[in-house]
Amino acid sequence: MNRGDQINWNQVFYFSQIAATGSIKAAAEKLCLSPSTLSEHLSQLEADLAVKLFQRQHRRIALTAEGARLYQHARQMFETGRRFIDVISPTALSCYPITIGMVTGSSYTFAHDVLHKYLNAYSDISLNVLRFQHDPLEAALLEARLDFGFTDRKSERKDIGQRLIVESELRFFVSKTIPELSLAEYLQTKPLVVCRGDRNSPSAVEELLDTVNLSPRNVIVSEYPSLVEFLCRAGDAVAVLGRLHFARDPTMRMLNLPLEFPPLVERLYVSWALDSQNSESIQKLLLLLDSC
Repeated sequence: MNRGDQINWNQVFYFSQIAATGSIKAAAEKLCLSPSTLSEHLSQLEADLAVKLFQRQHRRIALTAEGARLYQHARQMFETGRRFIDVISPTALSCYPITIGMVTGSSYTFAHDVLHKYLNAYSDISLNVLRFQHDPLEAALLEARLDFGFTDRKSERKDIGQRLIVESELRFFVSKTIPELSLAEYLQTKPLVVCRGDRNSPSAVEELLDTVNLSPRNVIVSEYPSLVEFLCRAGDAVAVLGRLHFARDPTMRMLNLPLEFPPLVERLYVSWALDSQNSESIQKLLLLLDSC
């Protein structure tokens, strides 16, 4: 039998509660145990692991370096466990932090509004928002490491559910603070700023510009649409974004795509694992989307 088989996982949970509260007394009240009983469990766990997990600092206790490492992993483990239980038997939203993945790209700006409405509709919740690429995002959803996520790609998987959040036609934009020119002239005097998460491959717009001999003199690539918008508004660059980014902005000049271009659309989807659709976090998300 190895050491992992001998560990009392209830004691690991007790340890995580002590670490979260910073007090054996407060953790004991939360767990409905006496402080002496909780201290015995902690001492046994430290003996089994052969490490010191806490050190005393005045009237409080503080995690040692080993204790901090254990707490980080234990907290993630128990949050994942609660998420798995939530799939089978929905629990209240506040039982664990809702973890959300976000694929970098121009459309994820519109995810901010969804999260704003989610926080306003369902109070007393904590959120973790993490950056992902599309395929790892879907893997994390299926492994219950994420509750839901935002991506600009339609899923090809049958075990992933999706809703389209926004759809916006791509256009070129420049600030009205710079003189009015043709698109070709702009691209020779100002850099083209594009938003894409893949730094190694050109976007569809960049490839199409090349086919019609409109390649920009310089290109700025950003994972963050806010930087694309800022540089464009400042008159430093020509931006290519969905027209909704600058909707009703009188300071911006919109340029149509070249006639040779096919219609290009920026999309944002919210995704979740279908196995998790009965969880409280997904049910609340769908209720919110249905009301919008």
